[in-house]
Amino acid sequence: MTRGLALALALTLAACATAPKLPPPLPADSVDLERFSGKWYVIANIPASGERERVGAYVDYTLGADGSIVETYYAFGKDFAHPRGSTQSTAVVTDAATHAQWHFEGSHWADRVIVYVDRDYQDALIADASRDRVWILARQRYLGDEVYSAMLARLEQIGYDSRRVLKVPQRPEFIGAPGFQ
Repeated sequence: MTRGLALALALTLAACATAPKLPPPLPADSVDLERFSGKWYVIANIPASGERERVGAYVDYTLGADGSIVETYYAFGKDFAHPRGSTQSTAVVTDAATHAQWHFEGSHWADRVIVYVDRDYQDALIADASRDRVWILARQRYLGDEVYSAMLARLEQIGYDSRRVLKVPQRPEFIGAPGFQ
């Protein structure tokens, strides 16, 4: 029995080690950084560790004088009674043709790809190049069901499991609701 269990474990580990890793998602055709700058609400995400159990989250992108992009992430703790915290990081554009690929120095999730931004710059998808994280962003606090479903469908098309995506509560009554963090 022990020998059989060891063999099964070895085969499982070998299969995991040889599973093909997907390449980074393809970037949007073109991103106007001036139009992309500003405040974006985090509608949903596959959260990074620092984003779990955060509510009222939004991010502000500012263009630096040197061409860098300053990202400031704001969120409340587990509920809206907690103080709003913020973190800041700086990225450089790594794809001059599209402006849709960024590298954040010193970040565990250092390479990001703007996969989609609508023509009016009202909603966007940003993915981690390693495919571990994704963010659905919007200029408004809420996306209609049709737009949200379309965003999830886009994620599925590029190889993400949309069941891992959780909505970020933007109002107190959504805390703990199904589908929310």
